[in-house]
Amino acid sequence: MRVIQMTTDGEVKAGEKNNLEKPRDPDRTRDLFGVQLEVTSLLLEGERRKLSVLQRELRGALNREAGSLKAKERQQHELILAIS
Repeated sequence: MRVIQMTTDGEVKAGEKNNLEKPRDPDRTRDLFGVQLEVTSLLLEGERRKLSVLQRELRGALNREAGSLKAKERQQHELILAIS
């Protein structure tokens, strides 16, 4: 069977169907999938680490703010007692 095929760069090729189509190598596909999976796993681990750092910073900021609020409440209470 003769087929005509246009490539992405606009080139036109004519030939037998079995000459134009190259079968995919299953081992290469499996290797590429493995690499993609490993890269995705490493990216996900990096994001988890960033998230844990941000959560730790947020907890520290909230604890400092809570301490600051308690100090302000104590000071306000002392001022109220001093005025009374």
